[in-house]
Amino acid sequence: MASPDTAPMKALLADHAAQDWRATIAGTDRPYLMVAGRDSQFWPAAHASESAELNPLGRSVVLENCGHAANMDRPNEFNTVMLEFLDSID
Repeated sequence: MASPDTAPMKALLADHAAQDWRATIAGTDRPYLMVAGRDSQFWPAAHASESAELNPLGRSVVLENCGHAANMDRPNEFNTVMLEFLDSID
């Protein structure tokens, strides 16, 4: 895994955070799942449901007692919701 403490990674993360992804999300033609941690250090967890509402193919889950890195903070719960989502795709 690349360290977020390098200059290139800091630039990439800053650029990613500054972008408005709503048009991309609204225009996707594939099912997608937004997973958020209730206690994210970066954005309110509501971004997951708000993003999923942009497109009928979107779904969202908020993991409780979880920070921004849901897959690392709550790996079992993250894997469960991801597998359930993948199983639900036609």
